[in-house]
Amino acid sequence: MVDDIWIQLGENMLIEHFKPVWNLVIDGFGNKDPGTRRKDQYTSPWDVIHPGRKFTAKLGQNPIPASAFTTSLRTFFEEGKVTKPKKPPMAKGQAQVEVDDCESE
Repeated sequence: MVDDIWIQLGENMLIEHFKPVWNLVIDGFGNKDPGTRRKDQYTSPWDVIHPGRKFTAKLGQNPIPASAFTTSLRTFFEEGKVTKPKKPPMAKGQAQVEVDDCESE
């Protein structure tokens, strides 16, 4: 039996060492079906660039285009830098976002 603290520590060490893109740049890889519609939650960046999971129909459409996320991926693989498009306000109506408007982490 392993204490819970060691599991989280081990996971964090693996993420820091291997730097998986789904933990650093494109969130949402491990998302599960959220249940009832969550109007204030957008489709994850992972699901924007990898459409197909049926449960995402319950979520608000992410106003950030796939091209902004692929630009972040390109920067990560070419320069080793983690950049993400700026997060829009909660999914209420139509949000406005600049495609080239990115923040560095």
